[in-house]
Amino acid sequence: MVQRKVVSYVKMKLNIAFPATSSQKLTEVTDIYKVLTFYEKHTAREIAADA
Repeated sequence: MVQRKVVSYVKMKLNIAFPATSSQKLTEVTDIYKVLTFYEKHTAREIAADA
């Protein structure tokens, strides 16, 4: 079993936009492991929401 350690000094925010409906969602990330999907991705690249 892998134990996850949340580092409290890391603060990251994600701005998720859907241009077709002009909607945006700003989300603050508290668990760095939840955003590993986004690492090494190019800006404006589409990523599946269930990834």
